[in-house]
Amino acid sequence: MSSSPQLFWYAHRLKAMNPKEVLHRMKERRLHKQDPHFAERLEEIDVGEAAPQLPMLPHVSSVPWDLRVALKTDTAELLRGQWQLFGWRSADVGSPPCWHRDASTGVVISPDELSWKMNHRKLSDDADARTIWEINRWSQMTRVAMHAWVDKDLAAIDVAQGWIDDWCDRNPPGYGVNWVSSLEVALRLVNFTWFDALVTATGNETIIARQRHLTRRVLPAHALWVRRYLSVGSSANNHRLGELSGLIHAVRRWPTLERYVGTANDLWDMLAECIMTQFAEDGGNKEQALHYHLFSFELAWHARRLMVVHRADVTDRLRAAAEYFLLFQYLDGFSFTSSLAWCAAKGNCHTCAIAPFCTILVPYPPHWQNGFFGVHPGYTIASPGASCHQPG
Repeated sequence: MSSSPQLFWYAHRLKAMNPKEVLHRMKERRLHKQDPHFAERLEEIDVGEAAPQLPMLPHVSSVPWDLRVALKTDTAELLRGQWQLFGWRSADVGSPPCWHRDASTGVVISPDELSWKMNHRKLSDDADARTIWEINRWSQMTRVAMHAWVDKDLAAIDVAQGWIDDWCDRNPPGYGVNWVSSLEVALRLVNFTWFDALVTATGNETIIARQRHLTRRVLPAHALWVRRYLSVGSSANNHRLGELSGLIHAVRRWPTLERYVGTANDLWDMLAECIMTQFAEDGGNKEQALHYHLFSFELAWHARRLMVVHRADVTDRLRAAAEYFLLFQYLDGFSFTSSLAWCAAKGNCHTCAIAPFCTILVPYPPHWQNGFFGVHPGYTIASPGASCHQPG
């Protein structure tokens, strides 16, 4: 982005802001100047113990055979460094991956620059931030952990834990492209929450001890960063929704975090308002794009399932959003790939993130719909009040 188009873009952004948001942006900019000292705050953070069975896993014996095979195949490819970006683009990312490399162009972005000073829309040598972010959301680690839990493959979990450890070594808080977007930080929180639940469910004391070490490295930095730079105003779209979902995942899994980032109920109240704003009464997403529709829905529904207290009007709005998506997404059989970790059998479904351990989805829409409305609560998402299997 040259200087003239960049100024034009910022001028339009400024027009979209009210005076309150402009003031907030100024305060946020001053806050960013303290980022070099952000890590110092984390040393005294106590994450506490993880809450058992949150998030809830299905019983391991209920996982369909086809899904077991798919998880094993996917894990073998991931461990070789052969990853699928955006669900369709094959890339050799290495093991562990180069976390600052655009796998499409080979360009490596410096990890040493303060994140807030980076223009992620115009990286050096035409590198694409979205391609870099795709391997930094940790959904692949969660996919490996799914296989490892199902097939008791502890060696695979060891590799995935090593990747996260390496990520922490090479991505200090506040530096590099992977801390530019609070939404990206929140997506790592969501995936790490599921990763932690899967690792803990193995029952292996050695890997659980290593996981506690990783939790101390990952959780305070990610949770406090998202809360510190929560999207507001004209940016309060799917970004804010995703950020709040990430925080809800963190505090429901590790309740002690509430003293640092807010209570689950308060965070849910903010998320509920986002849901009612993002989705119209007919269920359509106001950003008017089906990929944003599913992305926002998944993050909202994940968070809603974690809450004990929730609003009926929000649940009804999300049900309308699910029906809307099914109606318009499959009119012509078009499909796309979701961005989160919970996917089913590659090649036989559209990797819907909110259907963990689902039956093989052929055809996909009826199974997804049946799972959403509680027909198969052990395999897919359950309707409110439906029973759910305990971890195996």
